[in-house]
Amino acid sequence: MIPIVAEYLERKRLWFVNCSRFPLSDARSMRSINKLGNIGMSLFATALYLHPFRDIASGMWVFRRDILERMELHTQGWEFSNEIKLEAFFLGPQHFGEFVVPYDERVGETHNQTIWRTGSLVLGFMAYERFRHFIRGRVIDPRASVRSNESQFEEEPSPLSSGRIAAPSKHV
Repeated sequence: MIPIVAEYLERKRLWFVNCSRFPLSDARSMRSINKLGNIGMSLFATALYLHPFRDIASGMWVFRRDILERMELHTQGWEFSNEIKLEAFFLGPQHFGEFVVPYDERVGETHNQTIWRTGSLVLGFMAYERFRHFIRGRVIDPRASVRSNESQFEEEPSPLSSGRIAAPSKHV
């Protein structure tokens, strides 16, 4: 499956592809409570970012290695899966994609001992992350390519020197 998703990433010229489990090919492959939680989190992310995330909680992704250098990643727990996707989307919405993959029923017990606590933590984190992206988007433009030192410090001609605005006269 990975080579197929990597080829999709290349063909579509994407930086990051999230492997979505939804729509499920077999409704019995995921417990109802997990479906509800995953769909709810995806809807919440969709509302925050105004982008239709299909499966924000998927742990399966394919991405270009160089995008990691531009990402600001801070978490290590359950939030990390959401953080890396939201950060990739923030850095280049047009370079973010989702690819539906088959999802089979898990073998063994799932790790849902703290499902409500974990869900609340992840939802709170996504709201916090959206606020951070809101602020970062106004302080710097993360989508802008790095400019050379010369062009980065070039000054625009002053409106005064170009004659577009008259200089105030000095009255003594």
